[in-house]
Amino acid sequence: MNEGSGINLVISGVGTASGGTYQNVEIKGVGTVNGDIRCVVGRVEGVATIVGSVAAENLSIQGKATIRGDVMGGAVTFEGQVKVSGRCNADRFSGMGGVRIAGLLNADEVNLRLVGPTHIEEIGASVIRVVKEPVPTIFGRFKTLSANVIEGDDVYLENTQANVVRGNDVVLGVGCKIASVEYRTAFKAHETATVGQHSKV
Repeated sequence: MNEGSGINLVISGVGTASGGTYQNVEIKGVGTVNGDIRCVVGRVEGVATIVGSVAAENLSIQGKATIRGDVMGGAVTFEGQVKVSGRCNADRFSGMGGVRIAGLLNADEVNLRLVGPTHIEEIGASVIRVVKEPVPTIFGRFKTLSANVIEGDDVYLENTQANVVRGNDVVLGVGCKIASVEYRTAFKAHETATVGQHSKV
């Protein structure tokens, strides 16, 4: 995706930098980047605010990241809290924590382990797996994904509230509340799941 410029951006402690094209971007501590970022590897360990969009071959977030734009990535992984004001397009999007994406999350594979409240307006992927992380947290019952539309080939959901779920094979696990399910091959729902209507298309 990105060849990089051979220049690295490193924020250690508390700092602010300008956007641009870099080889590696590393934020350790509390950092703000004003502008769009293009890089090969992006890594956050702490708290980061990106006032712009991010395009990275590999983007890793441990802590909290606020991105006031879009995210384009090969592999996007996180542990903590992520907020994206735009949309996200990645080969793989996976992690544990809480996520807010205002637009579409489009990926080949989406794997979410819910620890905090999560909202993604729309999800489109080949494989979608959303599970409630069993480790107790202060969020307790708020380990829930809410979405408008979720669409994929192979879909497995837990603790998910959505208006529409579409897929070839759809499995709804514990704690799901789905208004409408449309499936092509197979559909199965846990006894605790609530489904308004379901149809084979």
